This record gives sequence, C-alpha cells and structure tokens, in this order.
Amino acid sequence: MDIAYMHRWGLTPEQMLEDYEFLNLAQIHAALSYYYENREEIESEMKSDEEWAERFEREKAEFLKKRASSGSR
Repeated sequence: MDIAYMHRWGLTPEQMLEDYEFLNLAQIHAALSYYYENREEIESEMKSDEEWAERFEREKAEFLKKRASSGSR
C-alpha cells in the first residue's frame, strides 16, 4: 500500500528505495505490478483509509473543542 501511495504522489521507484532501503528495485517494481493488476481493489482500500483518517481528525477536533469549552467554566 505504501508503494501505491508513493506512486500516486509521483515518486519514481528509485526515490521509493530511499525510504525502503530494505527492498530492491525488482521488489518495488513487483509491488507496482501488483498495484496495477489489482488497482480497483487497492484504490478502494486507499479511499477507505483516507475516509477513516478524515473522520478521525474531525472527531478529534470536535472532542478537543468540547473539552476546551467545558474546561473554561
């Protein structure tokens, strides 16, 4: 999934190796191949993860706002 995100952000396989030194270039290309072969499923999972993160941040902000307003009394 990380490789798919990095690809989405426009990084080259060589740039990806900088963050994933334990992989080799063939493994990066294999991950990209898997992404292209399963793109619909992976994109759906990525969207779900992004929606969860947005919901979490929204709920966290609401909680902190309520906590701050109740602490000022």
